[in-house]
This record gives sequence, C-alpha cells and structure tokens, in this order.
Amino acid sequence: MTPLLTSNSARRARPLVTDLAALLLALLLAACATGGGPTRVSRDPASSAQQAYDLGQYDLALEDFLALAQGSPEEADRWRLRAADCAWLLGDENLAVDLLQQLDTQRLSPVDRRFANLLSLLAGEINPSSIGVRLAMLGRPESWPAPYRPQVHRLRGRALAQNGQPYRAAQELVAFGQAPLDPQTAQENRAEILRTLTPLSARRALDLLSQHQPEDEMYGWLALVADIKNSLFAGAQARRALPPGAAPASQADLAETLAAWRLRFPRHPGAGDALEDLLGGAPVQTATPDRVAVLLPFSGRFPAAARAVRDGLLSAYFDDGRRRAQIQFYDTGSDPETAVSMYRRAITDGADQIIGPLERDAVTAVLLEADGSTPVLALNHQGTAAPPAPGNLQFGLLPEEEARSIARHMINDGLLRVAVMTASDAWGQRVSNAFVEHFDRLGGVVLEVQQFQPLAQDFGAQVSALLGTTSAELRRRQIARAFGFPVGFEAFPRHDLDAVFLAARAAPARLIKPQLAFFNAGNLPVYATSHVFDGTRDRNRNRDLDGITFCDAPFLLDPDRFTPSAAEAEATFADLGGIGSRLFALGMDAYRVLPYLNLLRSMGTEAFPGATGQLSMDAAGYLYRNLSCAQIRGGRVVLRRTDENLSS
Repeated sequence: MTPLLTSNSARRARPLVTDLAALLLALLLAACATGGGPTRVSRDPASSAQQAYDLGQYDLALEDFLALAQGSPEEADRWRLRAADCAWLLGDENLAVDLLQQLDTQRLSPVDRRFANLLSLLAGEINPSSIGVRLAMLGRPESWPAPYRPQVHRLRGRALAQNGQPYRAAQELVAFGQAPLDPQTAQENRAEILRTLTPLSARRALDLLSQHQPEDEMYGWLALVADIKNSLFAGAQARRALPPGAAPASQADLAETLAAWRLRFPRHPGAGDALEDLLGGAPVQTATPDRVAVLLPFSGRFPAAARAVRDGLLSAYFDDGRRRAQIQFYDTGSDPETAVSMYRRAITDGADQIIGPLERDAVTAVLLEADGSTPVLALNHQGTAAPPAPGNLQFGLLPEEEARSIARHMINDGLLRVAVMTASDAWGQRVSNAFVEHFDRLGGVVLEVQQFQPLAQDFGAQVSALLGTTSAELRRRQIARAFGFPVGFEAFPRHDLDAVFLAARAAPARLIKPQLAFFNAGNLPVYATSHVFDGTRDRNRNRDLDGITFCDAPFLLDPDRFTPSAAEAEATFADLGGIGSRLFALGMDAYRVLPYLNLLRSMGTEAFPGATGQLSMDAAGYLYRNLSCAQIRGGRVVLRRTDENLSS
C-alpha cells in the first residue's frame, strides 16, 4: 500500500507511470463501491467484522460475527459473544440474551468470560445474591469498553445503594447521567439519585458538600437533600423544638423549600424537574394524634423496662413545643391476654394511636387482634412471620438488627474475611446467625465460628482456636516429640483474617479482648453489638475493651444532640444506664416519630433522626434503625462521625 505521506525526494524519483497506475486503481475501487452504503475493505471475515464494529456499524458486524460462529465451531462461543455484544448495542436485548444462553463459558478466555458476565448482568440473566460479588464482577467502569461504561455506573450505583452507601451510589448514578440519554431515562435517573440520597441526614449531606465545588451536580443534590430534611423534620431534631403553637412541616413548607433551592441552583439538571414528583408526589402533611394510648408492662416481669420507656416518652412529650396529644398509660402485666384486653379498652376510651406493647408475646397477640383502624406502633417485633394489618407498625431494639448493621459497617470498612466468636446461649445464637447471614449476603466470608460459655472466666482455648494458633501449638509438640528436645516458638494468628465479630456482653468481652492481644492479635479489628458496652463511663473499667468498635443508639454515643442528654436522664430517672438508657431512647422516639409516620410511609427510604438510630420504614410496616458506631480508646467512647451515611 502506498504511504499517505511521502517525502519530496521520493515523489520526484517515482516514475510518472506509477502515479497514473495508482490513480487508475483508486478510481476502479471507487467505481466498485455500492452507492450510499458503508465501505468495508478487509482481508478476511474476522477483520471485516471488527472493522464494521470499530466504525459503529453494529448491524453489519452482527451479521459477520454470526457467520463466523457458523463457520468456525472451535471458536463459535467467542464469535457468539461478539454477536451478543453487537445485538446489545443495537438495542436487541432478546437476541443478545438468546446468544448468551447458547454460550459455553468454559470455552471462553478469562477476559471474554468476564465480558459475558457483564452482558448477563445488564440483561438481568444473572443476579448474584451477594452485593459484594456483584460489585466485584462489575469492577471499575473505566475497565470496560466505552459503550458499556454508563450502564456499569448505573449497576454499581444500584448495588452500592443496596449495600447502604447512598453517597457513593449517587456518585455512580450522576456519572451514568453524563451519558447521552433520552429525556425519560434522564429524568428517571435524576429521581433515582434523589431517592438514593434520602437516607443521608441533613448534617451528613452538609458535611459531604466540602468534597465538591458549587458547580458540581453532586453539590446541588446534597444541598437539596439537606434543605428537604431541614424542612420536613423541622422540630424533630432534639434541642430544636418548635415554638408553642407551631405546626410540623407541610406540603406548603416543602414547596417553599424546593422553590428556594431552584433559585440557588438554576442551572442544575434537576432544577427543571417537578421535584415534588421526584419525591413521590404523596402528601407530607404531618400531625400529632389527639389521643395516644401507651401499653406497657408496669407489673409482672419487666416493670423497670416499662418505667424506662415511659420516662423517655414523657421527656419527649414535655419537650415538644407543638400541640400535645392526650396520653393515657395502660398496664399490660405479663399475660398476652391482658395486653389484648388493654388494647380493647384503649379503643373504647377513644384512642386514635396506640404505642406498645413491649413484650414480644404481647405484641404478637395485639397485632393479631388489631385491624389497623386504630394504628398500633408496637415496641417489639411479633413472633410470627405474618405481616400486621396495614397501618400497624413494629419498632424495637432487636439484637439481630444490630448484628446486620455491624455487618454493613464491616463491609464498608473493607473487612471481608472475618471470624465470629459468640456466646453459646440463645441470645448469642440469634446475634451470630443474623450477622453471618447478612455478612454473607453482602459479599463477606466467615472463616471461623467459635462459641464460648457466657459465665466462663477463661476463654484462651476458644480464642486460640479462633485465631488458628491451636494447630501451630500441635505442630510444635509433634516436632518436639520427633526430635526429643524442647522447641521454642511464638504463635501468630492466621494471616487470612481481616477482623473478628464478637457477640458477647460486657463481662466476657472484658476478658476476651485482652486474650486476643495475648495471642498476638491485639491489632486485629474487633466489632461488637451494643451489648459489649454496659453504659458505664468508668475509663479504668473500659480499658480492657480498648480497640473494640461497637454500634449503638445515638442517644448513648452522641448525647449532646438530645434533650435530655443521656447523662442528664441517668441523673434524673431511676432504672437507667445500659439497657435502661436504650429503652429510654426507645420511648423518646416512639413519641417523637408519631407526626412523621405518614412521611416515612410515603417516602420509604427517608431517615428520621431518632435517639435509637436513623429510622426508616419498609413496605411491610417495620421501622428499622441504622446505628451510630464508636470505638473505645483509652477507656473512652469515641464516636465515628463517618458512619452516618449508612442505611438499612
């Protein structure tokens, strides 16, 4: 082939006849080309197909790749994959799926197999239950061909949202929106961005603003979420009570907030949308019920727990600057039938909202009776799988919920391979089973589970087995016997562990953590539920827990945000400290959340800034808590501020 560029000396040396021959050849080729159609010049079918693909002529490339699959049985799977690629880019999803289903992926190269997995993910043909596996399969968007990067951003965004990382998820969805999209898809993506960011609190959204410039699209979305939260939850934050007579947020307040945001960000992609529709379009009028009945076990087995919930509820009640409800307390005792009887009496007395009962058996009995006409906010979860009647909600301090929250935190901290050390009683089994199940679903791997007796005083054998040092000791003894003389060694924990999850209460935890250090695992991260911290502020007593990260109610970990603070409450009320303070926070939230239940129900992923955690509601009527996390350092509890962006 004649070079496109030649030197002047070469041109001068070339005979005239050569130039004429080249001109005639070019004219001949032009005459042979079909008018108006794509021109392809190639030496073989594979080159022709690749040339068409590179030119964006995916229909021609599809034909060529299908022909190659028919004519080359040993490479048929490779060519079918390329044909599926073309079909997908042409928008023919059915053909792409048909071709993918014909593949024998074992005959593909590792690179082609990875690409086949991507196409299968895009088409919904495979949907790994593990979010971590899904994210690993997707990898970074820039590692894929350019036509697929927008869709990889979208899939990653949705997986990260499911994994409780709303900020990172929204960043991926914003990147997807940078691609050329039809108007409807673009608007649906903006709605998804806003829904994804709603679990962020106003404070967390404002903190994240510092990572962006005002002209960035993410800056505008974060400012919008902060504005909406401050508008909708006005008065919900502690130490920000509304003045007497003021009403909670309404649809008019929201409209005013959105209008002000549009003035600040007139060029933002979302400024032209009907943001009210993006938020779900449902009315957000909030109101406190007129008559509230509270069912608690003041007699029977749990009177101290009942008093703690009552005191928290009344503290929130007297701190509320709005029109207050009439509250009446009913004693459910320890018999579920008594709880049902008190529920019926509350209805007869004219209650339009019921809070309680507290005990699980009583909750089960009442929710089987309640038809939803007078809504029930139960303070525990029922013992049956049957969903409650619409309007009835379940809210409580479940240890399983804490275990799932910790699993999310560990995954987001990059700790994917863990060992579990758990109490052998029923409580320990509930906690460890919930953790293992959720950790596995999120893509983590549990390498070892060791149980211990909760009342034991020495956990060395269990810790050694957990860390893998027991087998090293056995090998040392075998070597010593074989050679007939003592062999010295220092055992180190197994190298494949990222962290330990500890399902233990405070007393055994104070013994287990130092024993981890004894076996050279003092720097191994340890995570635990709130039960590892009994609420004491005695630094000397807590030093044995140094290094443990645990998740708990914000009321205990960030007390300055609430009125009264945990310290003020413990100084004023009996029965507080540890679980009593958590029940006090449960009572606070049970009253404070009442005006916002319709809002949570209509917006789904919204997060209420509760004393027990960030509260969100699912379609089945469960109020879930996302906990704050802290680490014990030098006997002091130090809050981890970065965890507020995680959601259930």
